[in-house]
Amino acid sequence: MRNSAPIEFVLKKGRYLLNTDGGTRSSGRRSRGDEPDEAAIGIVLNDPDDRPVTRVREAIGRETIQGAEYRALIKGLQLAFDYGILKVRVFVDNQLVVDQINALSDVKSDRLKGLHADVCSLLQRFDDERVYWVPRERNKDADGLVREALYPRSGR
Repeated sequence: MRNSAPIEFVLKKGRYLLNTDGGTRSSGRRSRGDEPDEAAIGIVLNDPDDRPVTRVREAIGRETIQGAEYRALIKGLQLAFDYGILKVRVFVDNQLVVDQINALSDVKSDRLKGLHADVCSLLQRFDDERVYWVPRERNKDADGLVREALYPRSGR
């Protein structure tokens, strides 16, 4: 069952635009067995006219970069579905995650296999969906939300 969208939201015809990003405080380089760093997600959902519907920034605790990317995508897809959106174009700046979602690359990490399955399951709820890779510069709003969540006082 879908959650109710805010009263002021009116579902429009067409494809909604969803940009998601996940990041950590580190450079992403970890040795096997190292504890992941603090992570955050950023989500930008726009209507078919590219007008904002909602934006989310959230610290998610300790997570790897790939895990944060998947968690952002999961939350973004769930949010879109909760609004009643059934046509969506998703833009992610992590090539490996996009390739895994589009079955161009295998998910080798046991940790990520469950997150990958969750994303694939959510995507099946939509009537029309596509997931695309974009360079970070074209995902700057979602990336900025991640930075705001990770560094709330420093303005980094």
